[in-house]
This record gives sequence, structure tokens and C-alpha cells, in this order.
Amino acid sequence: MISRPLLVAPIAGKAAARCALLLREWLAKVNLPGDERAYYCQVLAALDQAAAQWRAWRIEQAEAAATAADACASAVVAEVEAGSGEIDTDAAAAVLRVTPSRVRQLCRAGRLPARKVGRVWLVSAREVRMMREVRRGRL
Repeated sequence: MISRPLLVAPIAGKAAARCALLLREWLAKVNLPGDERAYYCQVLAALDQAAAQWRAWRIEQAEAAATAADACASAVVAEVEAGSGEIDTDAAAAVLRVTPSRVRQLCRAGRLPARKVGRVWLVSAREVRMMREVRRGRL
């Protein structure tokens, strides 16, 4: 018998993971002859490999983003700790590791003392440092 060539369309990423899942479920339901099952198992292995590469890439990207965010936050924290004035919501968000929108919510609710100048909220750097320490459980 002539063996069938392994034909796999270029599928990568989340699509490969989903296709592998669907193929695995389908293989569990159907009763195929040995050589046909072997063929689909080869396809499944290729899809699993593509999905694993995608997952590794996603983890690498998330770690790189976290490292960059930590570096940015560290720079802002150092700047905040050096000064004793006021900072904007972007800087406060970097220190607190929340979004600027969340900082504005805290300001509007009175949970983070601030003043509004035009459209910009200015927050006391000291209050932001204290809130960061409270959130870390150090106070």
C-alpha cells in the first residue's frame, strides 16, 4: 500500500491548539482502521507541536511585557520616592500597578486624596507611596 503524504496546512497559534483539541475529540469518537488512525495521529502530533510553540511564545511575550512594566514602574517609583510633590494618574497607576482609570476612580471616590486641575487629577506622591505599602501589606 502506498503511504499517504502528511499534508498539514500552515496552522499556528491558537488555531492550532483548537484544531488539535477538535481532532483529538473526533479521534476518540470514530473507529478508524489502523493506518488511517496513524495518519490522523501524525496530523495531531504536528498540530500539538505548533500549539506548544505558540504557548511558549505567548509565555515569552508575557514575561517580556512584565519585565518592561516592572522596569517602568521601578523608574516611576524611584521618581516618586525622590520627590514629595504631586504626580498624575499615569505615574500613580504605574506605582500602584493598576490602570490610570482605576486611579481616577479612587480619586473620585475619595479613597485616594487628589485634586483636579482642568481635566487632570494630581495625586500626592506621599499618599500613593502609602497606598502602595498598604496594598503590599507592609503597614
